[in-house]
Amino acid sequence: MVSIVDIRDRPEHVAAVAGWVHREWWSGSAVSLDELTEWVRGCVAASGFPGVLVAVAGGQAIGSVFLHPTEAPDRPAYTPYLGALYVDAPHRGQGVGRALVRALEQHAAGLGFRALYLNAMPARTSFYDAIGWVVVETAYGPHGLNIMRRGEPPA
Repeated sequence: MVSIVDIRDRPEHVAAVAGWVHREWWSGSAVSLDELTEWVRGCVAASGFPGVLVAVAGGQAIGSVFLHPTEAPDRPAYTPYLGALYVDAPHRGQGVGRALVRALEQHAAGLGFRALYLNAMPARTSFYDAIGWVVVETAYGPHGLNIMRRGEPPA
């Protein structure tokens, strides 16, 4: 059985979440594991924004997703962002990623956000498309990412 929890309620998972996020996205950068761990730890003390939700099975963290201000600072209207969706390899293909996204959508709505954004590699766009996200911009940035949105931005 998988449960989705707010990292504020389960701070014992900070190190695991920071470790895989660093390995997957930041290991080739100037951002150290210690810096990323401190950022995740900051989400524990936050009011839910920025925030981290964690998928837990058998007491172990198996996935996570972040809610943070942006991954496109040159697009100020695109906020907040769903970022760093990760599911540990043995648990992929079982709906954990979808559950994390849905839980983050609900979390963001509870904070008053009407829309969410994310950056997706073109090969990953179909995952989000299948659960109701739409592409609002293509070929963004040096990696040619798709910017996607769920919900309606404020008028």
